[in-house]
Amino acid sequence: MGRQCNELHVRFIRKNSLKILDLESYPGNSPGDVPQAGFLSAGRVFVRIAVTGASGQLGSELCQQLGSQAIPLTRHELDLSEGNRIISTLKASHADIVINCAAYTQVDLAEQDFATCQRINGDAVRSLAAYCSESNAKLIQISTDYVFDGQGLSGGSGGYRESDVPSPRGIYAQSKRQGEVMAMACPRYVIVRTCGLYGHSPNKPNFVRTMRRLGRERSELHVVDDQYCGPTYVPHLARAIRYLLERDAVGIFHVVNRGGCSWFDFARRIMEFEGLPTKVHPITTQAFGAKAPRPTNSLLCTDLYHSLGGPPMPTWDEALQEYFSKESQSLS
Repeated sequence: MGRQCNELHVRFIRKNSLKILDLESYPGNSPGDVPQAGFLSAGRVFVRIAVTGASGQLGSELCQQLGSQAIPLTRHELDLSEGNRIISTLKASHADIVINCAAYTQVDLAEQDFATCQRINGDAVRSLAAYCSESNAKLIQISTDYVFDGQGLSGGSGGYRESDVPSPRGIYAQSKRQGEVMAMACPRYVIVRTCGLYGHSPNKPNFVRTMRRLGRERSELHVVDDQYCGPTYVPHLARAIRYLLERDAVGIFHVVNRGGCSWFDFARRIMEFEGLPTKVHPITTQAFGAKAPRPTNSLLCTDLYHSLGGPPMPTWDEALQEYFSKESQSLS
């Protein structure tokens, strides 16, 4: 049942010690969207990587993993809602690569605050792409599973492929899709679609942290059980992005922890790892009553990413176990 991931036919060619990736059947959004591969630092002594949203979950993890190559740009240094500053700030950074981790992520609030959401998630990416095009820099745009409406997949499906046509519902989803289109105007672009991020950044809200807090405060919780997705552990995603950079990949890639679950399943597993007796009850999306529409099933197929031979994305359950293990180590 549901849409299954197509088999990817990949051929690697060695030429002058450089791997060139030739996909005989690459599922891009257009015939020109063909991933390429090489070495991140080929022909360069040092690569400068600007990371927007550097104080966020993914941005801070990337800066940590990239080390001295990273140019952290927090909202203080670069506010994407101030479009007139974007290109000048990036020019001053002399960045060879721009990873855009900044985003307007208030899904429900976006239904009322269309202008701000559009300015940050859509219009700002046009400016990022303009800088990268002019400077021959690469743009890495972080996107979302929300670009799909989730109506065409069953719970057992392998997930949406990169070739599947986006069908965003709601202001947030539409703005993120527009950001993808803006990014593709840059000759050297990578779009990384992901989902449900959680990590160890202090004071950064995410589903896992919220469930842990509520589980300690309440004896019962009600969590949506008819939305399926692939929650993703930030250190795993950052590691995968680093690999895509090292391969000098170009195109669209789905990168999430493998498998899939409902938010209800995820919440129950969190309580088990946390050792809490809190009872978790399933409810429907309709009963939850969120203002913005959510995808029913937004599982993403990661075959294309894994075909490149990079660090495998563990399952969502393995990732959650690793998260709790790291949390325990930090307390000891």
